[in-house]
Amino acid sequence: MRYLSLFPFPSDPSDELVIDLNKPCKDDVQYAIDLLRHSVRHAYLSNFKRLLKAKFPRATDNVDSRKSRLIKPEFAPKRLHADEAITLLEGLLCRGKDKTKRQVHPNSLCNLRPATRFTQQNRPTKPCLMSDQQVQKAMELRDHGCSWRSIGDSLGVNSETVRSTLRRRGNQASNQELISSQIQGEKVPIKG
Repeated sequence: MRYLSLFPFPSDPSDELVIDLNKPCKDDVQYAIDLLRHSVRHAYLSNFKRLLKAKFPRATDNVDSRKSRLIKPEFAPKRLHADEAITLLEGLLCRGKDKTKRQVHPNSLCNLRPATRFTQQNRPTKPCLMSDQQVQKAMELRDHGCSWRSIGDSLGVNSETVRSTLRRRGNQASNQELISSQIQGEKVPIKG
């Protein structure tokens, strides 16, 4: 059963206090404990949030008309005495302190290995939306002085995609030139 219902005001039974036992609010739980200690004598456990407005599943026994009006036993609310309800609610307040900590299985620890560091060549990036032919065509059009928008329209790609792809390809080309020149021993000024 998921909900605990209290009726603090007998004159107005529609004003009920409902506590969700799966996700209890600490203030509501403390208020309910105070009510059960001082004025309320009973609480009701049920699977329905609003006990007075709930449509309970009924027994479908056609033999006896009186039995067909009865609530199915598994859906019938359970009445708790104040002491039982207080014990249940106090258990909700200290919930979590008795839980054991999660532990990693030793076999899982054996599978752990250090990740490789990210470099300019080895880093997670989104896949390029443009093919190599489109990139070559975009480079040619840009060298001829076309705008980003006109290049994107002619290739059927967003202009910002063209711009970022060419910028990325340009950075990769300049990085490769820098690496190859450093391998050969030349000193190349870094553009910045």
